[in-house]
Amino acid sequence: MSSTEQTFIDGVTEALVIFDPETFLVLKANRFCYERYGYSCEELLSCSITDLWWAWDMGKVHSALTRFLEQNIPFQLKRQHHQNKHGSTIWVNISFSLVDYENKKVGLALIVDITDQVFKERQLTERSGYLEALLHNAPDAIVTLDKNHRILEWNPGATALFGYTPEEAKGKDIDSLIARYDKSNEAKDFTKQILSGGVLAPRCSIRYRKDGSAVPVIVSGAPIKLDRELIGVIAVYKDISEQKKAEKALKESEARYRMLAEVGSEMGQCVAVFQNKDGRLGVFRYVNEAVCQLMGYSAKDLYTMSFEDFVHPEYLAKVRERYIRRQQGEEVPPRYEILIKNRFEKQLLIEVMIMPLIYEGQVASIAFFKDITQERSLEEQLQRSRKLEAIGLLASGVAHNINTPLTAILGFTELLRLTYRNSWEIESIISQVNRIKQIVDNLMLKSSRDQEAEITEIDLNNLLETELNFFEANMHFKHNIAKEYQFDKDLPRIKGLYSDFSQSLLNIIGNATDAMFHTPKKELIVRTFSDNGKVCVQVKDTGEGIPPENIPHLMEPFFSTKPRRGENETSEPVGTGLGLYSAHQLLSKYDAKINIESKIGEGSTFTIAIPCQTN
Repeated sequence: MSSTEQTFIDGVTEALVIFDPETFLVLKANRFCYERYGYSCEELLSCSITDLWWAWDMGKVHSALTRFLEQNIPFQLKRQHHQNKHGSTIWVNISFSLVDYENKKVGLALIVDITDQVFKERQLTERSGYLEALLHNAPDAIVTLDKNHRILEWNPGATALFGYTPEEAKGKDIDSLIARYDKSNEAKDFTKQILSGGVLAPRCSIRYRKDGSAVPVIVSGAPIKLDRELIGVIAVYKDISEQKKAEKALKESEARYRMLAEVGSEMGQCVAVFQNKDGRLGVFRYVNEAVCQLMGYSAKDLYTMSFEDFVHPEYLAKVRERYIRRQQGEEVPPRYEILIKNRFEKQLLIEVMIMPLIYEGQVASIAFFKDITQERSLEEQLQRSRKLEAIGLLASGVAHNINTPLTAILGFTELLRLTYRNSWEIESIISQVNRIKQIVDNLMLKSSRDQEAEITEIDLNNLLETELNFFEANMHFKHNIAKEYQFDKDLPRIKGLYSDFSQSLLNIIGNATDAMFHTPKKELIVRTFSDNGKVCVQVKDTGEGIPPENIPHLMEPFFSTKPRRGENETSEPVGTGLGLYSAHQLLSKYDAKINIESKIGEGSTFTIAIPCQTN
């Protein structure tokens, strides 16, 4: 073999094999061939070139090579299924030709590895199939458009929402089809924004069905680009008819209604596919960006995790039982609510809808879910607000009815004192009646102030005195806790809703009281002061203290270190996880900040700082 030939063989960057055209035995191969197939030189030289194919392909390959040798014409075999020494699949393209080698004719095979290309093509085909299934199974209306904003894809959700079949919708201008009357200009503005490359954030609007009826929707859209070139648009329409009906039931709480509508309009839909893998249930196989944001992990990290890793222990048995039954083909309720914890230990309430799916030839589940934590919190706050309002009205009525006979008792007792001037019994009666009258007056004052709906000037010292007097009805507070009040006499007044501050301070002081339930030392210090243009209220207790890892979560809805109602039968205080959250929500509109300092075994200090300028 000449040095030129050897240089040529070694210089080829693909696998090269020289074989005997009669026996097909390998005569020589380059180093790329050894590396690719994993054989040593001795092992490969003892093989036939047909041994590189899978057993079921050898017959076809032998016949093809025989025809090649008879005709002596170079030819190619494409997308061939090879295997290496360890049994792994290698996809290749092979070019055959006859050449002179060492004074005789030999077969020359140039083998190009296309394994990566084949797998990428498969992944693309599989992903396209999955996205097609997702498009047709999504409950929302999903529409794809060309650059002229004419409809290309119209999924079953769009047919269900707007009443047009795909045949009726395809090729039509979407703005002319479902945006009419006063919404035409708005829809055209949306179109202009997306076609210019911008993303249309979710927003509430009105669109029209085939029968002409209006339907409230959340509409969103985004451009579809290929190599930075705009090739189309995707638009999503979510029917919010039921949500609008629910919002009407909350007319008496306009502020909460706005918050709920805003949460709903900005909420993205999470989509995930999970499947059993390596003995684990519900391993993530696909997630969209909304899932990554909700869970706090990248898609790559989530693909190594199971949905069960995020489920709150309280719900794990139910989720696992339903998942197994669904995998076995049983009918189970597709929609339910569960608690999860994300990467940042944040507890979230989500609404989940899960359906069976065939993914990569195996049984899987596709899940659509959304974060409804704030929505449920607002609903519970509204219920609590209504209950407190009813209790306040009842207390006011009871206090008023008590005042009438109380006045009579006091009057007649005063007359008796004129007759029996030195009677200690009469003095004791008058003292106790006056005490009852003071309690009733405090109750009526608190009830009337809490029902005020207008912004007024508030004296925080006076408010705290009223709330703390009200706390005297709590036996634990009254008899077990040593109290110290330090009120700044020159404290500036602030403006706001009385109920916002009374409810917030009531919650914070109540938490401080509950924190000292098990501690031997029970001291409560409440003080007011001014600091750098801010009015401050400080509540300090000698409770058990708060673990540092819990402090960042105290203002989150449903987070509580106290037992839930019904979890025990003792007199220990219970919690809902909404006290500090509602205090934070009520005070945040005044730009107030709540600072928390705590030491385990020593107690906690909550400082509320309210800017004077804001008020």
